[in-house]
Amino acid sequence: MGLKRLSSGGTSRSLLLPLKHLEDDQQNDGYHHISLQSAVFSLSTSVVGMGIMGLPAIMVTVGLIPGIFLILLVSFLTNFSINILLRYSYECKAISYTGIMVHAFGRVGLVFLKTCIIINNFGLLVLCLNIIADTLSGSEASSVHYSGVLEEWADGQTWWNQRTAVMFLTTVFILAPLVFVWHTDHLEISSTTSMGTVILFVIIVTTIFFYKLISGTISMPKLFPTVHPDTSTVLSLFTVMPILVTTYTCHHMIHPILSQLGNESDSKRVITISIRFCAATYVITSAFAYILFGDDTLNDVMGNFNAELEVPYGTLFKDVIRLGFALHLILVFPLLKFSLHMNLDSLFDQSASPTTVDNSHFFLVTCSLLTAAFLGALSVPDVWTIFQCIGSTSAVCLCFVFPGSLVLRDQDGIYTVREKLIACFLIFLASSVSVMAVFGDIYNLFT
Repeated sequence: MGLKRLSSGGTSRSLLLPLKHLEDDQQNDGYHHISLQSAVFSLSTSVVGMGIMGLPAIMVTVGLIPGIFLILLVSFLTNFSINILLRYSYECKAISYTGIMVHAFGRVGLVFLKTCIIINNFGLLVLCLNIIADTLSGSEASSVHYSGVLEEWADGQTWWNQRTAVMFLTTVFILAPLVFVWHTDHLEISSTTSMGTVILFVIIVTTIFFYKLISGTISMPKLFPTVHPDTSTVLSLFTVMPILVTTYTCHHMIHPILSQLGNESDSKRVITISIRFCAATYVITSAFAYILFGDDTLNDVMGNFNAELEVPYGTLFKDVIRLGFALHLILVFPLLKFSLHMNLDSLFDQSASPTTVDNSHFFLVTCSLLTAAFLGALSVPDVWTIFQCIGSTSAVCLCFVFPGSLVLRDQDGIYTVREKLIACFLIFLASSVSVMAVFGDIYNLFT
């Protein structure tokens, strides 16, 4: 693949992203190709992330049928926008999302893109820590305390299973060793393990659902939203789209993962398989979890699994689900940090040497990011607020606004009229939903 031009003016190497086929006299940094399966696991891990936790709650707002429809709609739009990026990168010979934006919009496009990636990934790091803490140490919703796994094991709260202690110990002794990696190919095993925990979660939730369905203990879910003629109810319907967009945001990870494929012709297969797998996972877990818990479904669905499931081996299932999900987020964390680190380096110091060589710089930035994420999680413990903030700002830009703008600009004349119409819809959808979601949050603050 080699070094490819970002524009007619020069070349660029993405930090933390090793180039293929280096000459023999160049530095050997331990890089190797990854298989199609590994690429699917890595991309799916970066997509499915925290969506499993947040999406069941949207069913409470919009109902079962609209909820499923929206999940599938956003998956289609995500696949479309990713293919836009791939086609554009082939035309302009760019090796990254950054290269595409530089080619189309110059320095302004680069700054906007990297700012959105930094906001998005840092928010997701904070979100990861919060959900891990909620799962292990417990959480509160509507003045009701939901005990975590460690709290149940200790028969109550102690100093070591309190929220702050759990976050600190997890960050220092578990996450820190994982984030000191230099390339995504080093995360191959963790990505595979992470997807294994997702599949296990889906299997257990499906098993519980069918057991309760057969035993007749499931109530009829709300199929459509209950709309009252008041402003807060109407505005609440717009809060679900930012959550959905956040759960599918992976566009800035596409090129780092696909660039390491041994066979470049597998790129589209990786995208298609990953998006379809994630969409199916979201539909199954969201629908089944909502049917199981009804309108009592929490913003963090893990809290619902703290209650008695009323199935054989219910306690075992609860622990496996919560511990498995915590493990999944722990393994997602390095991928998010990888992209955040890469973009911070190139935004603030484009002349900096690659972090694979400058170990002191790599160590300093990594420690700073971990510390900032830890403090952010302590300051903003509400996962729903973080989901909405990310989804209505950086995520909609990365997923819809930037790809749609590329199609409308169409410098090289490669897009069809149909694609331009879809691009217009992407930008309109992202803009309108973002404005309404932000307005809704402001409205709720003063009412």
